[in-house]
Amino acid sequence: MPTFYRPAGLPLHLRALNDALHALRERAGLPSARDISAAILHDASLPATASHERVRSAFSKPSLPRWDLIHALVSVIGPQAGRKTEEELERFRALWLSALSESKGESSLSTPTILDPASDQQLTTGDARLASKQAKERTGPFSKLSVLQRLGEPASARLLQLGSPEIYENGKALMRAGNTSEFVALLLRGYVKVASPDRMGATVILDFGIPGNFFGENAAITGEILRTDIVAVEEVYVRRITTAEFSQFLGDHPSAMREVLVSTNRQLAHSQLQRTQSWKPQAVARVATRLDYLVDICGIRTPTGWRIGIPLSQDELAQFIPMGRTMVLQALDKLRKARVVANSRRMITVIDREALRAISEQGVT
Repeated sequence: MPTFYRPAGLPLHLRALNDALHALRERAGLPSARDISAAILHDASLPATASHERVRSAFSKPSLPRWDLIHALVSVIGPQAGRKTEEELERFRALWLSALSESKGESSLSTPTILDPASDQQLTTGDARLASKQAKERTGPFSKLSVLQRLGEPASARLLQLGSPEIYENGKALMRAGNTSEFVALLLRGYVKVASPDRMGATVILDFGIPGNFFGENAAITGEILRTDIVAVEEVYVRRITTAEFSQFLGDHPSAMREVLVSTNRQLAHSQLQRTQSWKPQAVARVATRLDYLVDICGIRTPTGWRIGIPLSQDELAQFIPMGRTMVLQALDKLRKARVVANSRRMITVIDREALRAISEQGVT
């Protein structure tokens, strides 16, 4: 039977989760990493895909796997082990949250961590070079460090102690327009979309949120209602901070208030640019403009180009441009045939960014 080695020297807060994973696999008859990976790939309802190496690492590496991977593993292995999927997901979610909370508690005073939006690596806020690596590589006009990455270590360390951990699954709303802001969400892992209905009631995605930024902070400060929906695009992890805690934190850390103001000003500047720039009649130019923006905020450098980190569906891309889904697919097909982009299920890679920018400006492929 295939062997998955148990990691040596596993911290106590990870041992319960790791033991439960191994026990579930043993009960399922010890399926191989390749079999598990293939089963995950063929189930389109799961929040993640995973190579056999990534599957094996979830069992054998002394680190906390992402929740979307645990979700996929349990969904595939659980039924093979004769377990009810929903019950197993609840059990493993509790184990994962406990491990995550303990992990944050051990490190938050000295090396608070977040995930860089452009990688799956944990970043310490005390290491500025590591934290800004991908943002510096992106170099576009909208490529900026997150609020948490810009904060000094004392403020960021305190911030990561506030509130409580929450997980929102893909499609779940963190906040809804029209409600008052009872809490501020600090996004630490995954992506969210900022959405609002247009005059006809159709959903328009105004922007996307990346790890390390706040959501609901302006409504918390002003006392006004929320103006947009904040919805998870994938499994996301946040710190849910009450408005009272957040207000006290800003009072104790003036630098944090400044960064909130800087972030708000940048959002307003981006919105103003979107309203005043010339409207591009060509569908391919509009799609190219939006893809270039996404590379700026969440592009991941790969050997073949820039992979957009947000796992966008075709409908979400259409809502972000905004444009009809059929027109978006036709535009993507033109960009693909011109060898400017490559795309697959919920994944877009910009192969030639210079060509993409030229198309954005000139409207031709």
